Amino acid sequence: MVRKRIVAVAFWILAATGTLMVLSVLCLAIDSRVRSWRVERAIRRFETAPSLVRADRLMEQLDHGIPTPQQGERILRLLLQPGITTRTAYPVGQPAGISAELPFRLYVPHGSIQLRQGIEGEETPAKRQIPRGTNTLTTTPHFFLVHSLPPEPGIYRVNISYDCTMDLQRRRISLWERIRVYTMTRILKRTRIFARRAQRKTYRCRFTVPVEIKVTEKEMAERLDLICGDPIDKTVRESITANVLADRHGVYESLAGRRGYRGSTILAFENPPIAVAWQLSLRLADGRELPPGSVRPAGSRELPPETDGRPQRIRVRAGSGDLYVVDLGRFGIEEPGEHSGTLLLRPDPNYAYEDPAIKSVWNGTLEYPISFFVYTKTRTP
Repeated sequence: MVRKRIVAVAFWILAATGTLMVLSVLCLAIDSRVRSWRVERAIRRFETAPSLVRADRLMEQLDHGIPTPQQGERILRLLLQPGITTRTAYPVGQPAGISAELPFRLYVPHGSIQLRQGIEGEETPAKRQIPRGTNTLTTTPHFFLVHSLPPEPGIYRVNISYDCTMDLQRRRISLWERIRVYTMTRILKRTRIFARRAQRKTYRCRFTVPVEIKVTEKEMAERLDLICGDPIDKTVRESITANVLADRHGVYESLAGRRGYRGSTILAFENPPIAVAWQLSLRLADGRELPPGSVRPAGSRELPPETDGRPQRIRVRAGSGDLYVVDLGRFGIEEPGEHSGTLLLRPDPNYAYEDPAIKSVWNGTLEYPISFFVYTKTRTP
């Protein structure tokens, strides 16, 4: 009799355990199907009517690691499809500028995004990369120069390649995990439970965007209008302010060794009525004029790549707001001590022409008096 009762109890225990296991599997399967269905519904809604709100919802799904790798690839491709701007026609023998702009700002709080963009077949100048570690992609336009165009008029096609990798470190809490936590804390009244380790999840997306470029004779190509004179000169000057941060420090390498400086100039642009583009230089009190980027000696490996001879430039579209911090280290001043001079902003139409959205640019020069302190910077171990 006792043995029969033991067998019956064991039978019911096994039956209950099996039932719980079946229910758990069903819950996991149902939870997975429900999550997949919700992701598909969010994708369809975005495809029907793209908007920032729906883009944020898709990014939230990615941030929680809910979509499958295939769904994640589709979502990234939808969100990264850029708006392409080109000129109506480019002159023969000159590089063609292309503007690629993401339609939405993308933010993933619990991961990082690495985005590589480039013109297929072009060398390093056309490549752009947003470094690993960032969690935000902005709508700031990216500009590419196509150098490898045939030397005769015609319509040519190039491809902009996109390679995106999103690494997530926040684990998804499944329905089974929620049931486990609820059982341990509410039913069994346990105050300490062991959470599972967070597992990394990665989404990847690769695609290309075809772009047509029309190349014609110089006389037929789209031109850039240079505009100056009252009253637009006054309006442009009023839209720009220069502020000096006396306590801001910077470090740079000069031909005489490592230097530091205290005092930076920040140029603030607030809705200029016309696009502006300048190349910067510094005229010291003794009359010397220093173009930035010209201090790197041939064959030197000690100076950073931003001092390799490239000019320091500013480009702002009409009606936009921006802040630009002048990099005083690019001028390569060697002499320690107090320095004063004039920051010169001269028109740079070629730099403006690289942005196909700019049709006209202000052809005026600005001068700002600045002062800063240079000191010898010793290396710390």
